[in-house]
Amino acid sequence: PICKGAADWLSRRPRVQLAPLQTFVDAGNVTSATPTQALLLEQIHLRDESGNFVAGAKAIAISLTTSPRWYWRVIGNGMQIPGVDAVADWAYQVIARNRKRLGDTIARQ
Repeated sequence: PICKGAADWLSRRPRVQLAPLQTFVDAGNVTSATPTQALLLEQIHLRDESGNFVAGAKAIAISLTTSPRWYWRVIGNGMQIPGVDAVADWAYQVIARNRKRLGDTIARQ
């Protein structure tokens, strides 16, 4: 539920296009810069406007900057400040490791 909720939220952003996992693992689309399927399943990945992949907390931060809500944009920009980005990475890893448990808890409420 957490990953699906994030994907649903991202799909409503005007500058964001979601692509199925298969899009990235088809032989015709794989480049040396394409994350492996294992990495794509482990963390959220975004492709920025220049075609580079970003993952984890940085991907979340960039996605927040596309929000129509000013406070999400402020949080997204703040997450990219040196020092704060390290805390954001740590928090992302904790949530990612526990996403199944957290998702089950959220779904029960």
